[in-house]
Amino acid sequence: MRTFFFSNCIAAFEGGGVKGAAYAGAYSAAVAAGIRFSAVAGSSAGSVIAALIAAGASESFLRERMLSTDFSKLVDKPNRDLAPYSKAALPKYSLILKYLRKDLFAALEAGGQNSTEEIGRWVEENLRDAMKDQGRQPPAHPIRFKDLVMPLYIVATDVAQRKPKLWGPSTTPDESVSLAVQSSCAIPVFFQPVTTGSSVLVDGGAISNLPTFVFPEGPGGAGRFSEKTLAFRLKSTPMPHTNRFESALDYAMGVADTLVTSATSIQQSLQKGVFPVEIDAGAVRATDFSLMTAEMRRELYDSGYSAVENFISNEREIVGKHRIGRKFRGYDERLHAYVHAFTEARTTIWISDSSTYWLWFIFPALAAAIRRGVQVRMLAAPQNGPVATDEAKRRKLLAAMGCAVSEGTIGFTGVLVDFPGEHAIAAISSERGAVGSDFEYDDETVRIYTGEADLPVINSIGASLSEKVGATGSGSVEAEFGIEQMSEGELFSALRTVRHYEEARFEIDDLKIDSDLRISQTKVKEFKLLQVSKLTEELNSSGIQLFHPCRYSLPNGSKSIITPPVVEMTRQGPVIIEGHTRAYHAILQGDSRMKVVIAHDVKAALPVEPRPFGDLRLSYRTIDLANIMPGYNRSLLRNIEDALHP
Repeated sequence: MRTFFFSNCIAAFEGGGVKGAAYAGAYSAAVAAGIRFSAVAGSSAGSVIAALIAAGASESFLRERMLSTDFSKLVDKPNRDLAPYSKAALPKYSLILKYLRKDLFAALEAGGQNSTEEIGRWVEENLRDAMKDQGRQPPAHPIRFKDLVMPLYIVATDVAQRKPKLWGPSTTPDESVSLAVQSSCAIPVFFQPVTTGSSVLVDGGAISNLPTFVFPEGPGGAGRFSEKTLAFRLKSTPMPHTNRFESALDYAMGVADTLVTSATSIQQSLQKGVFPVEIDAGAVRATDFSLMTAEMRRELYDSGYSAVENFISNEREIVGKHRIGRKFRGYDERLHAYVHAFTEARTTIWISDSSTYWLWFIFPALAAAIRRGVQVRMLAAPQNGPVATDEAKRRKLLAAMGCAVSEGTIGFTGVLVDFPGEHAIAAISSERGAVGSDFEYDDETVRIYTGEADLPVINSIGASLSEKVGATGSGSVEAEFGIEQMSEGELFSALRTVRHYEEARFEIDDLKIDSDLRISQTKVKEFKLLQVSKLTEELNSSGIQLFHPCRYSLPNGSKSIITPPVVEMTRQGPVIIEGHTRAYHAILQGDSRMKVVIAHDVKAALPVEPRPFGDLRLSYRTIDLANIMPGYNRSLLRNIEDALHP
């Protein structure tokens, strides 16, 4: 089963000691369901899995490491020299323990029963192995937050400074990831605190066991199409109800656990857009390092996998109960909503807009819907003005795809999917026309309506459109709208129409995605990533090698090239010009190579100073070209899409 609402979101992983092995199963199920994270956070054991995901670890890598690791070897003897206080500061009566309970006295002397140093070593080793697994060369220094492929946030408790310690990509880019994880895992009493500088750091769970608060809040607010947080929680089997405790230590641990659990519940109730995924961890305790068998690790893994499967199977009901995120800001948010709606469509898509400027941005999503047999009808405003020629070309393409395009008075800008019916969805914009000329990227407000919650509004929108457009529309079937291979020669000839490529030499090869690769863009847009994922599925089902030269065969017999990834060979090494989203998708899938067109002997300078591939980030907010390519030279832009789709 594939997700619809959570194809891209942010994730927070709760602490839980050895129970964190369940997160490997949860991540495997999430990837299988099409869930991808744009940022991750973790506390205590949750910081371990979050750090590995942020480093680019694949689900198979996480499964192998979590199932094969002997957790008892992560617990080391305490180092008395690392105690947060001097031996002389111990009360005199504590010496009695030296003779009665040597183990407790040793823990008191050291500030904890065990050391976290082995955890830190294990994390650093696996961060580096995760990078190597993707074909990336780890740096000589300890892995830092800025070395990760995904934003990571980790929480610990600084008892010396009496405040939380928060690591993140913008506040602590040069600090060690493994040290942050080690600090966040330092369960008080069971582990020694981690002392660094003027800080004495213990388990992040003492402050926030589920750090959903760490993510920067966007202007549009959390919601259905963006900035959703999946909160992965570990639910243990409750103890039998009793008003008696076995010991004073048992009572103290009960108080601490209640405080942490209650604080987490209160925190969740105060935040919007947080969707908990509860994983049954059985009777396993956080500190059962020495008791964890291979069978127990497997059971936790399977439990995590099942929890995500159950969540996805009920996601429509879960999201409906939240009743949040009905309004969004910016053009990218509108396109994101369109892609989601087109992907969900099963019967009809109704479009109302004075402009079709959006078409090339979301062409794959619309094409996939028509190939599934979805009927598409559009009400467009009469053409006029200096952009009428480009508008006419796009409307001609829509007709070639099998869409029924009618001209008339536009009552609103937006789309309506699967009307009539209780599952209908509408995305309505506050603006009209083409972004960049008629309105700015971040001026737009987008409102989402659903048949389940807004049936009168849905019916009103649908009735207005059906009256103006009529009931006829595209009736194309998959056999009429295909994807086919094309020759390299045809593709290269089309690429040479790019004025900077007139004398270039092209070849198709597998590109290694590693530290030698550089990028011309710093951001990947969320709505594009969603489409790459779906396009990958379509290419696989069509028997076409990923990103090998291919094109759509439209119902009217015309062709439309699927733009391939394009890389220019420069003195600085290979630089991605087109295909940043596909490269990012490859990394998320655990692939270290990608089929690309390589352009040699390009004489024109690059449009922007290239950056390391590790600087590429996923953006789930509206951003313009200046933010994607800082300092770009417009005259040197390659405009490959325009050349391939004249």
